[in-house]
Order: sequence, then structure tokens, then C-alpha cells
Amino acid sequence: MSDKKSEEKSEEKNDEKIAPVVAGAARVGVAAAKNPAVRGAVGGAVQGMMKKAFDTAWVMMLKDTATATRSAELWAHNTESINFTVINAIQSSVNMGESREEIKTMLATKVLPAAMMEIEGFHEELGGYGEVDSMSDVDWAEVADGFMDYYDDATENMA
Repeated sequence: MSDKKSEEKSEEKNDEKIAPVVAGAARVGVAAAKNPAVRGAVGGAVQGMMKKAFDTAWVMMLKDTATATRSAELWAHNTESINFTVINAIQSSVNMGESREEIKTMLATKVLPAAMMEIEGFHEELGGYGEVDSMSDVDWAEVADGFMDYYDDATENMA
């Protein structure tokens, strides 16, 4: 199945989960608008239904981010070429006197996303669970944090 079809199927699943809640809120909202006496009591119900729809969407987004980030961590640590690239970048940056935060930011914004872009299996995994995660769902700062032990080793070796 192509990525586009998989993405459309995922969106349909999400829509199926949220649509009944939104539709219910809309029906209640219309009824309240027609009857001012009911408006106050119904307003709370509409807010509750909309909150439920928002919370459902928020949880699905957090799940996508957690899944994509965990996959990125595993691929980054278990792919020799990426591990080598990251360790060399850390060592070079330590030798140039960059701080821990500067190195972590560099890994999260440049080194890791660029290195992971070349790993075909990683992209397949992101789209392989029925839910379509993407590179933008990865928390790259969290992935970079997993490499900070190498920073500690490099600074310790310089002392």
C-alpha cells in the first residue's frame, strides 16, 4: 500500500473516532441556539463534547510523537553509520569547545535528521503500523539526549 493510501486510511480512522463526538456537539449546539431557555444548560454539554474531541485528537498526536521518537532512537543507536556520524560530530564539537547544549541542539536540528533521512528502513517503519508517523513527529531533542553519554566521555577524555 502506498504512503498516500496508508495516510488516507489513517486519517479516516481518526475521523471515525472524532466525528461522532463533533456531530453530537453540533446537534446539541443547534438545539440550544433555537431554544434560549436551554442554551445555558446545553452550553456546558457542548463544551464537554468539544473537550472530549480535542482530548482524543491530542492523545493520538502524542502517541504518534512517542512512537516516532522511540523508532528514531532505536534506529539511530543501532545503525552503525548513524552512530559513527553522531559520535564523530560530538567529538569534533567537543574539540572545538562547544557546550553540551550547543552540541545537543546541533544533533537535534542538523546531524540526526539528516542522517536518518537516508535510512530507508526507518521510513518504512514510520508508515508500517497503520498510523502514519513522519519525520516531523520525531522529538529530535529527545533522540539527541540519548547520545549525550558520548559527550560526557569525550569531555572526560580531554581532561
